[in-house]
Amino acid sequence: MSRTKSQVSPSLETTACGKAIITGEHAAVYGAHAVAIPLHQMRFRFNMTQKTMRLGSAPEIHLTLAGHEGSPRLKAVVLHAMELLRIEPFSLDAETHSSLPIGAGLGSSATLCVAVLRALSQAKGLSLPEPLLAQLANELEKSFHGNPSGLDTAVVAFEKAVLFAKNQKIEVLNISSDLTSEFVLIDSNIRASTLAMIRIAEPYFMGSEGDRRIQAFDTIALTTHRAL
Repeated sequence: MSRTKSQVSPSLETTACGKAIITGEHAAVYGAHAVAIPLHQMRFRFNMTQKTMRLGSAPEIHLTLAGHEGSPRLKAVVLHAMELLRIEPFSLDAETHSSLPIGAGLGSSATLCVAVLRALSQAKGLSLPEPLLAQLANELEKSFHGNPSGLDTAVVAFEKAVLFAKNQKIEVLNISSDLTSEFVLIDSNIRASTLAMIRIAEPYFMGSEGDRRIQAFDTIALTTHRAL
């Protein structure tokens, strides 16, 4: 991180795009490669205004999510983001809006984490490169998903298609302009928490056939990468 020289307004808006995983869903948690693409047209917006703090008082975080008061966990995420950025905690009012359905696997929590970090870093004049943004956002994601792979925050931070593997350098993909195929997203209207889905998938990857299955998912992702 480095400080910028530009003057920052006390009020600002940041956004983050959604994501769709093409191959490697859940398998990425266990080390397999995965391919994901950004959904630029679906965005989370974070409107933030810095507030004056009373001397000796704790920072006050007022956060509304789609018009509803944010939960204590969401406010804790904002404070944790300040800690990760190593900035002095400050009071703020924030209002959020999102075109992403929650619990649909399109990155709603990752977009929140990325947008919050973008807002706080801009408010304090910090330059946050994409690899570090992805890393810090993944730390925040642990509040929602326990042990996320880092895939979601990687594609959201870079806002580009990525080839991802846990503990490896993120590879940004330049999808060929000759590719004529179209990706179609169909909403099943079934909602579930990612953490719950991770727990359901865990026996599939941790059982006696786990290594073979992880390798199969890895092969599929690398084949997809070559095709793109």
